[in-house]
Parts: sequence; C-alpha cells; structure tokens
Amino acid sequence: MHPLQKDCDPKDPKRFAAWVFGAGVPDVGVREGTYIPNLIAPQLSEKISEMLWDFGFRHHPSKQKKWIDGAGGLGTIGKIVDEPPKLDSLEALAEEFLAEENPQLLEAIRKAPSEEKVRLIQQMEKNVQALQGVIESLKNAIPEGE
Repeated sequence: MHPLQKDCDPKDPKRFAAWVFGAGVPDVGVREGTYIPNLIAPQLSEKISEMLWDFGFRHHPSKQKKWIDGAGGLGTIGKIVDEPPKLDSLEALAEEFLAEENPQLLEAIRKAPSEEKVRLIQQMEKNVQALQGVIESLKNAIPEGE
C-alpha cells in the first residue's frame, strides 16, 4: 500500500509526495474523474517523491484542494475527496496515547513503510500480552483480603 498523507512528512524528500500515488492516475481515455489503479507500485513511491523533490516540487498544504480517503496499492485506489478525511476515533485515540507515552515510537510508526508498520504493531501486541501476563501474576501474588 502507498503511505497515507497523514503519515508523510512534507519536509522529507522521500515522503513529501509518496502519498499522492494512492489515488492512482487519471484515465484520459474515459470520462473526467476516472482513475486507473496504480501504475506506480508502492515500492517506487518514495523514490519518485525524492525525484520530484530534486526537481524542485514541494507540497503546499494551504493550496491543497483534494485529499485521498483510504489507502491505495497495487490494483486499488483511495477515493479522492474535497475535504481532509477524518481519523476514526480509535486511530485518533491511539495517536494521542502514543504522543503522550512514547513519541519516539509514534514517529517511527509514522515514518515506517507499511510492512514495517505491521511488524511494529505486532511487536507492540506481544509487549502488551506479556505485560498483561505480568499484571495477572502480580494480582495473583497478592494475598486475598489485602
């Protein structure tokens, strides 16, 4: 999958435009507003973003008129919309928690390619499961009535 705009740093040459390819490419052979699922493989998005950066292209959020709602990858595209997509409440809560508790991990997740995000999330799940086991052991070690 191509990265989402919210996960791309506009000051990072490899990421500033990597998200745009999630919308596919315009199909000029059909009607206006029709897009072809990705001719640009997600693995190329950072290199193409960096190439655009080197040619002088920059993202100007204040001039942005369209956004991508959802992710696009090989054979799929995100929907182009007229307003920034909203984070779902669970995603917003997770970002808020990590921003307070572990901002370095949040930044690592934001910058990571999709495969790495999956690995990081799986590692966090293992840590949570291990911590739950420790908490249960501690609870069991407390004599009843205390």
